[in-house]
Amino acid sequence: MGKTSSAVKNRYNAKNYDQIPVRVPKGRKSDIEVYAKEKGQSVNGLINAFLRTAIGMSEDEWKHTEDG
Repeated sequence: MGKTSSAVKNRYNAKNYDQIPVRVPKGRKSDIEVYAKEKGQSVNGLINAFLRTAIGMSEDEWKHTEDG
């Protein structure tokens, strides 16, 4: 059952999301995780919020693309 569940999640993620690997200096990952937790967010959510704000999009605009 684990493999099937993972396969389904992987297909869903591949269909609905792009991935952007982010590299940070050694030791900064834990700083980012602590900061995100303090803000009540995941690291992914935090990065998405920063990018959305920098680009100047509303949350609804960010989540919905013209082709999606």
